[in-house]
Amino acid sequence: MNGEKMKNPKYFRLIKDGQFVGFKRDVTEYLPAGDDRWQLDQIEHDPDETQKLIGPAIGIATLKREKIISEK
Repeated sequence: MNGEKMKNPKYFRLIKDGQFVGFKRDVTEYLPAGDDRWQLDQIEHDPDETQKLIGPAIGIATLKREKIISEK
């Protein structure tokens, strides 16, 4: 993130069996087409043409940041 302040983190306290076990942080990041560096700045796009993916795209999965889970 090159020292940038995260603009939109969401934090969660993780609990298991009534005990605190850690924290989770969700941050929206954008990956420009044909690039391999995530960024926090929004990419100009047409929301009406945006397609929701069921899982990470193959190119994104090869960056080793996403875990692909098979339902089978």
